[in-house]
Amino acid sequence: MIGTATGIGQQSAAPAVASWLPPSDSGQRPRGAWVTGSFRAAHQATRLSVSALFDGNLHEVTACFSSARDWQTEHDADTGCQVFSVRIHLPSGAADLITHTVPGFRAQPTNEPMEPVVLVPLASPRTAPSGYTGLRYHSTHAFGLIDGNGRTHWARLEWRPVYARKPLPYAQARALPHNYLTQGLATVLPARFNLCAMLAKPGDDVHNPAAVWAETGLRRLLGTLAVHRTRESPCPQPDFDALRLPPGIAPPRDLLIRRRAARPH
Repeated sequence: MIGTATGIGQQSAAPAVASWLPPSDSGQRPRGAWVTGSFRAAHQATRLSVSALFDGNLHEVTACFSSARDWQTEHDADTGCQVFSVRIHLPSGAADLITHTVPGFRAQPTNEPMEPVVLVPLASPRTAPSGYTGLRYHSTHAFGLIDGNGRTHWARLEWRPVYARKPLPYAQARALPHNYLTQGLATVLPARFNLCAMLAKPGDDVHNPAAVWAETGLRRLLGTLAVHRTRESPCPQPDFDALRLPPGIAPPRDLLIRRRAARPH
């Protein structure tokens, strides 16, 4: 998810997130690694959106790699889904982008009155990530990129590593320290990710997070993030919020995010 914030909220500890919630529903995680970096938009990004995020200037970044699961003592090989929460600092505030490694979900009904549909990650082979920086991270929702003519281009956003890394066999990863993803992060930095927009095609179910879009869909490079180094957890921690959006980006229209917005805080 992508959002904008003008301040940083006080967080004494990362709140627990119900295991059935899609990982992008919250930018706070109970265990993770904080990093600093910089983002610069690609020149062609201005054709898709007039947002200050894509002004071509170099913007400082605060980000966190983490797990979508709740248990602080769980082994990294068992967490299943990794999350990349990025705050790009802009002259008028900041833009948040919350993404995860699971490219697709299936819908599952629930009896919760405020949550008529939940998303469950699609099954994947029994492997484990070899590191945070070699993974692709996807947005759950589609966002509207508004160009200079007022046209809206709906797209899902993703971070694609410049240097991808193969996953580890599960048994090999399980033999590593329980927090091996965080423990080994500093040794693989600096690292770079390209921010890409996967544009909706005619017939795509744009406002349904559970809908699968073809991998052959049209992609556009929006910019590059350079992750420079690890850092201590900020105090206070950024309150990543997917529902705050910079001008030039329209909010998602799917039911899941509307229900999230309606939940009491």
